[in-house]
Amino acid sequence: MQAFNVLCHYRGKVICPASWRVNDKGVPFHRLYYMLGGSVVYTQYGKSTELQKDTLYLFPQMQQFTITHNPERPFHCQFFHLEFNPPVENRFFSFRIEPGSAAYFLLQALAGIPPDRYDKNDIVLKIIHSLLMEINAEAETPFILENKLSNVFNYIQANFCKKIQISVLAEYAGFDMNYFIRLFKKMFQVTPGEYLTKLKMAKAKELLSSGNTVYAVADQVGFDDAKSFSRSFKKSTGFAPVHFKKSQFLQP
Repeated sequence: MQAFNVLCHYRGKVICPASWRVNDKGVPFHRLYYMLGGSVVYTQYGKSTELQKDTLYLFPQMQQFTITHNPERPFHCQFFHLEFNPPVENRFFSFRIEPGSAAYFLLQALAGIPPDRYDKNDIVLKIIHSLLMEINAEAETPFILENKLSNVFNYIQANFCKKIQISVLAEYAGFDMNYFIRLFKKMFQVTPGEYLTKLKMAKAKELLSSGNTVYAVADQVGFDDAKSFSRSFKKSTGFAPVHFKKSQFLQP
């Protein structure tokens, strides 16, 4: 099994408001939920799964799905929005957390550390990494696997703010370009170009959350001007960058 790095975009412990729901249209991060209570349903491809208490769930990135709850029995959870490099197995994954287990105590430790948006706390990241390694080792079907595209994702992370040619990514992967595009889409349900756009938008949200201006963010994520960035951001998220800065809030 290969090593991996993890970045935590958001984390927290909440009882969700009545209006809460996830209508995910494909974001470049994984949602990780530790179900503490409530009535919650995950739906993808017409199949619905009711989430169970005391269970940890890892949701796929770059895929469309919905998560809803019953407002009379609101979703109570400890949650994380995580980015892996290289990416992990891209599927819906569940793992029962037994009281007194190593995973249980790691989750308790994380709950005791005040959350911070785009958490760069080394201790937090090490605990999250240990948690994921623990559940991966105990799982019947591991989600951290050898990844044929590791070099590609290392290159993307280092150069996402530039104009990246798909032919260059295929070369890094060691594949013919047409085969590379097919393999990438099979693994992540999006083309390399679509993945790059979603990654830029995720990085833009991080920068906007840190107080950067729209003009500065446009430049840092590789757009020629703020106008084209704002147009792309609104198409991706549904609202303008300036409105994101004003209305953002932390939720699962």
